[in-house]
Formats: sequence, structure tokens, C-alpha cells
Amino acid sequence: MNAPARLTMSRDRYLDWEKTQERKHELVEGEVRSMAGGTAAHNAICANLIITLGIRLKGKPCRAFGSDMKVAIPNGNMRYPDVVVDCGKPKPTDLWAAEPRVIIEVLSPSTEWFDQTQKLEEYQSIASVAHVAFLSQNRAFGRVWSRAGDGWTSVDSDGVKASFGLAAIDLSLPLSDVYDGVEFAAPEN
Repeated sequence: MNAPARLTMSRDRYLDWEKTQERKHELVEGEVRSMAGGTAAHNAICANLIITLGIRLKGKPCRAFGSDMKVAIPNGNMRYPDVVVDCGKPKPTDLWAAEPRVIIEVLSPSTEWFDQTQKLEEYQSIASVAHVAFLSQNRAFGRVWSRAGDGWTSVDSDGVKASFGLAAIDLSLPLSDVYDGVEFAAPEN
């Protein structure tokens, strides 16, 4: 069986092309990559984040978006983070966040290493991004990377009694809210 041909294109062509697709695709180094679906735990965590952030950001200049909002990476890549807090003023027809301030990824076993290395580096290259958070879908745990001058520092939050801070948007999110109703899979032996 032959492997499918790789689809490559420019960012402008990708943006036009993807509007006509039934599924989401990221653009990575000029190559189109199909997005996979997530588990029930992954989706519940993302929904909890959108609800919690939406309530806490009400009346403020920033807004939380789910995984249908793209983020433009300075190197030309286009990504779909699980959650993005945009503090810009996007027009209703915009296809990507105008001024992403916070990016959150819920880690999947198959992409965990990639998300915390390559995607982290890409997200940190966006000038407006102040925080990049990674949340486990296997236990109540999060790691938040925060811009500190010319560098980045990380803080871990572990357990449902913990919370993680997002100083750039003046919020602290309790992991009990993020993981509300989420059932964790039993560990494999």
C-alpha cells in the first residue's frame, strides 16, 4: 500500500483551502496535517476551561476561544490550540486570534512530547503570548510557562486543591474547576 502524498502549500493558499474542508488541518512547515479527535476526558477539560474562563473574563477585554480558533505562528505555521485567550479585537470573520495572550493545550499521550517541545517553542515565539499551559488528561496536573523578561519560567500545579495563575489576564484557575466531572482512566499496568 502506498503512503498518501503529502499536501504542501503556502499560508495564503492553506487559509483559502481549509475554508472548504470538512475537517480541521494545521499548517506545519508548509505541510497540511489533519487534526485528530480527542477523548471524553480531553473534551471535558476543554469545555470546563472555556466555561470557567468565559465566566471569569466576562466584562474584560480578553475572550476565551476553543479549538476552532487558529493561532498564527511567526514561522508561518498555523496551529489549533485547545484553548486560546485572545486580548485583541478580532473581527467576526477573522480566522485566527488577533492577539493571543494565553494558550492552553490538554495533553494527549500520542502528542504529549511534541506539544511540550515544538509547540511550546512556537507558542513562545508569539510576541503577545504571556502564558502557555499544558494540562494532563490523566490526572489533575498542569504546567504553566510564563514570560519573564527575555525568558520563560514554569510552575507546576498538582492535585484538585491546586490552582494555576495567569497573571497577564489577572486570573487564577482552580484545578477543581478545570477537572470538574472528569473521570480519569485507570492506569495501565
